[in-house]
Amino acid sequence: MNVLVITAHADDLELSMGGSVKKWTKDGGTVDNIILTTDKRREDAIDDTTRILGHQAIFYPSHLLETARPVMNHKLVKDMEQFINTCQFTKQLKEYDYVITH
Repeated sequence: MNVLVITAHADDLELSMGGSVKKWTKDGGTVDNIILTTDKRREDAIDDTTRILGHQAIFYPSHLLETARPVMNHKLVKDMEQFINTCQFTKQLKEYDYVITH
């Protein structure tokens, strides 16, 4: 199973679905997590959580956001789709079995 998770902050995946992510990766699945905002306090823990849960953390380039606080709108969704489809770390959007946001 290939899962893309889009979260606002670096610890949102761990807090909201860490157990599920661990199960999916343990069962051979891949989980990519696109994180929309950066926060140095939370980023420090990413190396540990990605190692423990087995997922890939990808920070969305802040220069592509219109504001410091991303607002979900048609433009952001379109830009994010283009980013996902061209990003070397992620699969093409159509190759994900599930796309999960919160």
